[in-house]
Amino acid sequence: MFISNEIKKIASIFHINYYEVDSENIFKKIIEKYTNSKKDRTWLWEDFSDDYSVYDADSYKLISNFILNKSFLVLIKDEKIGFGFDNVTSFIKIYEELEYLDEFYITDEKLSYLICKNHHDYLICCGIAKKWLINYSR
Repeated sequence: MFISNEIKKIASIFHINYYEVDSENIFKKIIEKYTNSKKDRTWLWEDFSDDYSVYDADSYKLISNFILNKSFLVLIKDEKIGFGFDNVTSFIKIYEELEYLDEFYITDEKLSYLICKNHHDYLICCGIAKKWLINYSR
């Protein structure tokens, strides 16, 4: 839980509000909804069933164009807890302060979208975020 502890510490330093969620349970639902094999794997994004991706070294900054002022969840593979945020600016601040986080997943409570920033600097979108990324990248 190293990364989770770092996120909590940075949130505390910068007075950023968050809430914790059970990421294991949410990942199970994501796997069922957004993957071909319906099985857990290390690189979940390799098995997405219907996605669109773009490469950008600063791909994480694009997320703010989709989320705007909505609350969302941030999940990290192999971490037992995830984090809920009320605004994307807070998460971007935390992300930029982290020493190590090269891959994360973002969704909403309804799992209507899934956004992954992977360790190759691709932003990969599923669900309603897919259409947004297609339109944004044109």
